[in-house]
Parts: sequence; C-alpha cells; structure tokens
Amino acid sequence: MARILVGSMPFISHVNPATPIVRKLVERGHDVRWYTGINFKEKVEATGARYLPMKAGHDFDEKRLEEEFPGPKGLSTFAQFKWSIKHIFIDSVPGQLEDLTEILRDFPADVILSETTFGAPSIMYERGGPPWAVFSMFPLSIASRDTAPFGLALAPSTTSLGRLRNRALNTVFNKVLFRDVTTYMNKMRRELGVAPTTSPFDSQVSPFLFLQGTTEAFEYPRTDLPPQVHFIGPLLPAAPADFAPPAWWPELESGRPVVLVTQGTIANDFRDLLMPALEALADTDYLVIATTGNKPVESLNLDPMP
Repeated sequence: MARILVGSMPFISHVNPATPIVRKLVERGHDVRWYTGINFKEKVEATGARYLPMKAGHDFDEKRLEEEFPGPKGLSTFAQFKWSIKHIFIDSVPGQLEDLTEILRDFPADVILSETTFGAPSIMYERGGPPWAVFSMFPLSIASRDTAPFGLALAPSTTSLGRLRNRALNTVFNKVLFRDVTTYMNKMRRELGVAPTTSPFDSQVSPFLFLQGTTEAFEYPRTDLPPQVHFIGPLLPAAPADFAPPAWWPELESGRPVVLVTQGTIANDFRDLLMPALEALADTDYLVIATTGNKPVESLNLDPMP
C-alpha cells in the first residue's frame, strides 16, 4: 500500500478529471489524501479519499472569479491568458507549498499526484520532497521539434523546413511572447530557493509520470515525446446510479458517427465553439449531441436550430 497525496486547483474542471483516478487508487487499497478547495469536500470524500483543506493556499470560488480577480477585464484574450497564469496559478504556489509542507509532516507521502496547473509539487520535489506525477485534462502543451508552440493552432510538421519553423517559433514563444510570464515564475522560484526554468509550461512536466487524459490520436504526433508520457483515455466520472436515458438515447445504436460538442465550465461563450460547430455540422450525417451546461438551449439564439 502506498501513501498518495493528491493536489488540485479548486476548479470543477480540475477536480472532476481526478475523481476516477483517485477512486481507482482507493479501490486498490492505497492511503489517499486530497488537498483542494472546500467546495469539493463532498466530491473528494465520495471517492474514498480523505479531504485536506486549503489553509495558506488560496481557495477560490470559481463562480466569483470576476469579483476576486478584476484585473483581466478589458485585456485581449492573450493578455488575459498570461495574466491568469501569473496571478491565479503562479501566485498560488507559495501558499500551496506551505500547506503541503505541513501535510507531509504528518502524512509522509510516497508520491504526490497533481494536475498540470497545480504548481507546488514540482518545487516541493526540487527542495527534497517526494516524487510527483501529473495528469493533464488539457491538450498536450509539451514542446516538441515536430510542433509549433502550444496554442498557435498551426499544423505539425516533421519536414526540415517545418522543424526549422517549429524551433524558431518555440524560441519566439518562450523568449518574446511569454518572456514576462517566465520572468514572473522565476522570481517566485528564486524566492522559494529553486533553480529557474526556461518555460512556464515545461516546468510542469513530471520527469517520473505524465498521464494525458485522452487518446494519442487526438494529439499531434511527436517523435520526441518524453517516455514518461502515457495516454490513458478520457477521465470520466462514474455513471450516476439514478441515470434516466433521454428519449434520443437509442439513436446511439444507429451506427452513425457521434459528435459530442461541449465547452468549458468558465470559458463558455457559445459563439466561440458551440454555435459554429452546430452550424458547420448541420448538413452532415452525424449524430450531433451538444450540451449547454446549465444554460437554456434558447440562449443559443439559433433560428432555425440546425
């Protein structure tokens, strides 16, 4: 039996993907403690893990993020992205580290398991703490000679010219576009007594184990993928015991390709993905299932509905 300490940012899209992993670890007899926000205490305990609260760590209420963090208002999408990395994720690390240090005194974990935006375990390891493993619920952001930097939406290329393009873009990405983010992160790392990093993304790649929550076919091919990266399929929650199938459920057995369209829990402006996808797929022979989360279908304002 192993002692496993799990850490995740207090956001539902960061907690939910961990639940099937944690549930399986508990089923196998491991002693699992899970450190995250108080809003997720019941969800944590439902997996069989022991809940550990955030004390020094910043416990966010994701429903009030705009109130807690008014800084990004009026910024471009890219500037908002960089601001969030600095002030939501990087700024959270010292408090997380203080809490984890205290937890490990009473619970000397054999390993820490965290999601990719939870930054404390890597620094904890660099300071002599236990090894750490990572699971990812985002597209793979690991730099590669075969791909342009994460987020640019450029097709991969393994040709000589393509790799030259990729190398140049990765250099510009880290040393120009994200230079301020890397500088900000390294200031924090220096204050915590660890060496600087060259990229805010690569510093969160565990050298031991990196679990990518998808199938390999959904990611760009990489000939230099680190050996510790494993594709483990979708991180799905347990089916509810009282599930009542909707009227269209038998259509899943029709043999037609099924396309599920869904957006994030926070970045859910339907004009970004849901509406364009419905319009693009309207005249295909696919069974398209679109979810609006907790918003009414009428809020799509599509007339006629495809």
